[in-house]
This record gives sequence, structure tokens and C-alpha cells, in this order.
Amino acid sequence: MVDSTFSLIARDPGNGAIGLAVSTASLAVGKRVPHLLNGVGLVATQGRTNVRYGTMGLRLLEIGFSPQETLDTLVRLDTHSQYRQVLIARLTGDWAVHTGDLTEPWHGHLVTERYVAMGNTLTGPQVLEAMANGFEAASGDLAFRLMAGLRRGQGKGGDREGRKSAALVVTSPQQFEPWGALVDLRVDLDPDPVERLQELLERYVVWEAQKLREVDKGIYGFRAEQA
Repeated sequence: MVDSTFSLIARDPGNGAIGLAVSTASLAVGKRVPHLLNGVGLVATQGRTNVRYGTMGLRLLEIGFSPQETLDTLVRLDTHSQYRQVLIARLTGDWAVHTGDLTEPWHGHLVTERYVAMGNTLTGPQVLEAMANGFEAASGDLAFRLMAGLRRGQGKGGDREGRKSAALVVTSPQQFEPWGALVDLRVDLDPDPVERLQELLERYVVWEAQKLREVDKGIYGFRAEQA
């Protein structure tokens, strides 16, 4: 169960990538909040987290439901939807957001065409504003811009119950491997999980670049252009 969480979900219109950065005062947030199906969509489920929003939401998107239709269906089936905070996104289109009235205060969401900042049990609305400002001011790949927003939100107080875990997922139609995510990183327990996640991302991109060079040499049995 993840009761107190703040997250940033964003798209890169230039390359079609979509991703999520999240942190919470609970353990192992990356296990429960982000749900991703490459080529289909992304679901973030937090508050009194019900992971069925993730599994069922992706199935509904896959069979052609819009994000709003998906969200409306799941909320209607959930007798405790007032405790949930959920985002449903299609990789190629719009998104829908729900913040239940009984999620812990401060709670809310900020929605734009390119990103959504949302959270509950926050120190205040300044956390969402800081995430938005951090994302907009950042440059580079989507993963680094998401982290810039998450770090800025943490700097404004983040989760009022503390900090324990953080996670980052990004998928792109241009990624080498068609399955899974382009980036899928998590810090399950740390006194400063957002900063540890930033360090992990910086190390990961170096490792990933080396891996792709080895793929291109045929070390894994095929070359990148054959994938």
C-alpha cells in the first residue's frame, strides 16, 4: 500500500517517449505505482493504492478504451475510489486523472498537455508547482527532465510523512528493445531516495551506452539494425 506519494508523468512530443518519476514515504514505490505496457499506455496508481487500476487499466487501453473511458470504468467498479489517485495515459494520445476526495491532504493534481504533476499527503501545493517548474526548466532526455521535476518537488517538502523510496520509468517507440521500458530504475529503501535515483540514472545511461555498443558489434547474437 502506498498512501503518500508525489509523481510527475510527462511526454516528449519530439520522439514519442512517455515516463514517470515518483517518490513516497513507503517502501518499494516502483513495485506498485507505475504500470507500463510498451506501445499501449501507462498507469500511475497511488493514494490507497489499488494495483488493479494498473493491470486492468492497461488491458482496457489495449482493447481500445480511451484514457477517460478507462478511468471512468475503473472508478465505477471501485467502491473505495475516493481513496485513490490515478492517472491513465495512452502513449499516442491523451490522459485522464482522478484524485479522490478522501486521499490524504494536501492532495491534488496539475494537468497540462505535456505533463501531469500529482500527489497526496504533501506539504502543500508548492510541491506540484515546483515539479512543474523543474520539468519546464530542464533540458536533455525525458528521464533527466522528469528527475529535475521530482528533485524540485522534494526540495519544496515533498511527502510530509518523509521519504523512503523512488522510481523512474520511461518508454519510447524508438527504444532498441520493443518490450519493457527504456528506463526502469528504482530505489526501494533509502533516507534520500530521490538523490539516489538521480545517481542511479547517471550511472545507468553510461552502462546502457556500453551495452548498445556491444549489441552493435554482434556480441549478443545480432546487431541493433536487425532488431
